[in-house]
Amino acid sequence: MREQLRRLADVAELPNVTVQILPYGVGAHAAMMGPFTIVTFNEDGADDVTYLEYAAGSLYLEKRDAVRNYTRAFDDLRASALDPRGSLDLIRRTADTFA
Repeated sequence: MREQLRRLADVAELPNVTVQILPYGVGAHAAMMGPFTIVTFNEDGADDVTYLEYAAGSLYLEKRDAVRNYTRAFDDLRASALDPRGSLDLIRRTADTFA
């Protein structure tokens, strides 16, 4: 576990990576129903898509309202999470607790 956390800390320091930890104490949050991915395309006219995984399979949501709901949920998660520096500090402190 220690080596995994140290590797995560190394990756979190890359300029193109943002790691934010959502503390347990936050309580109920937008991702409790399961993971989701928002896919954004850099092409003109290409709409964002939300990808969901669940026990029986997966689903792509393409309707703008649905994608907008997940985008808001993601924004709420980021706002509730530790900032990147605080998250990195927590990762390092936690790694140090493992022998």
